[in-house]
Amino acid sequence: MDLKKLIALRFIDIITENKTSKITVTQLCDTAGVSRTSFYKHFKDVYEVIEYIFIQDAMRNMDMYVKNKLNARIIMENWFASFCIHKEFYRIAIAENGQNSLIETIISLVEEYNRKIFSTITDDETELEYCAYKYSVLQVMLMKKWMLDGMKIPPEKIAKIFLTDYIGLQF
Repeated sequence: MDLKKLIALRFIDIITENKTSKITVTQLCDTAGVSRTSFYKHFKDVYEVIEYIFIQDAMRNMDMYVKNKLNARIIMENWFASFCIHKEFYRIAIAENGQNSLIETIISLVEEYNRKIFSTITDDETELEYCAYKYSVLQVMLMKKWMLDGMKIPPEKIAKIFLTDYIGLQF
């Protein structure tokens, strides 16, 4: 296993054990058994570790899904299901608010991704910006509620709830 993945896995362990995402680089390095120098070769701070975990779990397959022309239902089912891998980690991390929170990171990454999708529908830059933002916030806030409620309904059902707003859009 490479060092970047090891650090990320230890980060998940610490958050899950301590029930908070407020941990320091020192705590993480001690738990992972790596030096601060090694940590900083891979990440600039703990927020970047959270971003890395999210990308690995939820975003890394999105381009493949779109490239293979999977429909929106399948894409969103897979996206929501990806959070089940580290369910407790996300439940704790998503509860944190403020600057550099997981929510802000996810909105930004999903918005960037949605811009790619919506650019195939509109050439109007203003419309593209607003549509990408609207659906990113909707998607992430629904995900947050779902996580904080303990993911009681299956990913397929939460995807269906989300996609009811996509009526009329063709992917």
